[in-house]
Amino acid sequence: MPPKPLSTKPPKVKVKPHLLLTRTGKRDQHGLEILQLQRFQDGVPMGVLTAYSGGPRNQVFRRGADSKALSNEPLPEGLWSIGDIDWAAGKDNYQASWGPGLGAAWVPIEYQAPGKTARSEIGFHLDENVISAPGSAGCVVFRTKADLQQFIAWLRSDDPRHLYVNWGLGSCPKP
Repeated sequence: MPPKPLSTKPPKVKVKPHLLLTRTGKRDQHGLEILQLQRFQDGVPMGVLTAYSGGPRNQVFRRGADSKALSNEPLPEGLWSIGDIDWAAGKDNYQASWGPGLGAAWVPIEYQAPGKTARSEIGFHLDENVISAPGSAGCVVFRTKADLQQFIAWLRSDDPRHLYVNWGLGSCPKP
């Protein structure tokens, strides 16, 4: 019996589920740049949400090493690790809140590469006080509970542990 012919197709490379945060170049009525958060599974885009980061007068996008603590700027470009969901008052209780501006759920993220950054205490949460104080001190925030719920569903379905923040500055590693 002759041997089976070799496949001419390249082998499929598994890419871990991950999230990618990018700029749109558009601003909202508060002066915040509208960001795009995409979910990827096996390298294929599976969904997109609108998000925001930083304060209205602090929309300066930087690399990790150039980003200063307490700047209220968007989180810096680079690779971030995604932590576990932390609830203010029990799993899936979207009516509770951690306090002004935070909403019911907090998902911490930690800067990984390249190099280091002075930024810390950053995570995903609801922009609960968008009317009185839109934006964040550097966290990635959602405007609606529905978007936060969709984000939580992504975390539960794929368990992505990497967030790639690509502001177009050339320092974001490739997935």
